[in-house]
Amino acid sequence: MKKNLTQREQLFCLYYSCLQDGEEAARRAGYRGENPALVAAHLLQRKEIRQCLASLSPGPELLYQAVLRGYERLAFGSVADALHLALLEHPEEASLQGLDLFCISKISRGKDGRLEFAFYDRLQALQALQELLEREEHQQTDGFYEAIRLGAQALNRMDGENG
Repeated sequence: MKKNLTQREQLFCLYYSCLQDGEEAARRAGYRGENPALVAAHLLQRKEIRQCLASLSPGPELLYQAVLRGYERLAFGSVADALHLALLEHPEEASLQGLDLFCISKISRGKDGRLEFAFYDRLQALQALQELLEREEHQQTDGFYEAIRLGAQALNRMDGENG
C-alpha cells in the first residue's frame, strides 16, 4: 500500500476494492461527518488513490468474506437507525448522514405521507449464511481427502521406484 496515503485513505482503498461502492467505502473508512459520496468522488479522482486501487485486486477469498459479512449484517444487524429515521417528522439530508440503513430493502412514502420501510428477510439471510458456511466446510473436507489421495499416490510411486 502506498506510503503517501493517510490511514483513512488506505482503508478507503481496501474497502473500495472489496465493495466497489465509493460511498460505503468512505463511510466504513471513517468519513462520517462529511458527505461520503462526495468524499468518495474526490478520492477516486486522485492519481495515488487510483494507483493504490489498481494494486489491490479483490481475490475470491476477499469477495467471499464480503458476502459473509453482508449476510451477517442482514441477519444480525441493528434496525435502530431505521427506527430513528421512521420517527423523524421531516428528515433532512444532514440527519440522514451516517445512518446505517443496510437492512432496508425499500423505502417509500405512503399516502398519509409517512415513510414506509421493507426490511430484508433475516431468516433468508441466516439460511444463505448457513448454506455458504456448509459449502465452505464441504470444500475444506474435500481438500483434506484430496491431500490424502495425492499423498497416497506419491507413496505408491515411491514404493514402485524403490521396490
